[in-house]
Amino acid sequence: MTAKELFYFNLCGPDLDKSKVFYKKVLGWEIGGGSMGGHVNNTTTPCGIGPKSVKPEVYFCTDNLDAAIAVVEQNGGKVLSRSVFEGIGPAASCQDNQGTHFALQEPATEEMKKHAANVKKGCRHGDLFFFSLPVAEEEKARAFYGAVLGWEFGVKGKEGGLGIQNLKGPDGGLGIGREGDIPSFWFRVDDVVKTVDLVKESGGTAGEVFDAPEGTMCEVTDDQGVKIGLAQPAPGY
Repeated sequence: MTAKELFYFNLCGPDLDKSKVFYKKVLGWEIGGGSMGGHVNNTTTPCGIGPKSVKPEVYFCTDNLDAAIAVVEQNGGKVLSRSVFEGIGPAASCQDNQGTHFALQEPATEEMKKHAANVKKGCRHGDLFFFSLPVAEEEKARAFYGAVLGWEFGVKGKEGGLGIQNLKGPDGGLGIGREGDIPSFWFRVDDVVKTVDLVKESGGTAGEVFDAPEGTMCEVTDDQGVKIGLAQPAPGY
């Protein structure tokens, strides 16, 4: 089974105008367009900020939404809602067999199908570096995401991370034992210390800068309470 790749992701932003100012300064995002006016126009992996979003969302490609939904339900997951995005195609918001949120997207237009078939990893300031889905139990998560999304996993890291091994696009993984039911996102930055300063200047807060095998990193919170991660990648990442 071919691994289903990340197609699109959404951050929540209660006040879209504030989000535009914050993420322009911190990550260099140019935000505007889309059905809610929050599409980011200059990232390698398409993304957006939903002014009415309650929770962040990650959409993974599928070439047959009905068939994918059947596999979700057969493996203990749930479909919370279905919708059709104009110019993109039908989608479904789901929960896995442990309550974690994710979504499926069937690209319906030739342009969207081309995008889905040619996913790329971003390498610029502001691009997505890594996404993570929190799950409680490792074996249940391995079985579910292997069946539903075709993901293959490596050995669990000492911090509980379980990396997905067969993605062509942005790297991702599962956070074993992590609290919550929504995805977390880490973004590439050219200089993590300088970017943390920009976060604080823009009304956000930041944790401690730390070093990891993947690079120099820091968890931050924007000026509306949305948490993201910053990563200055190590060579090879």
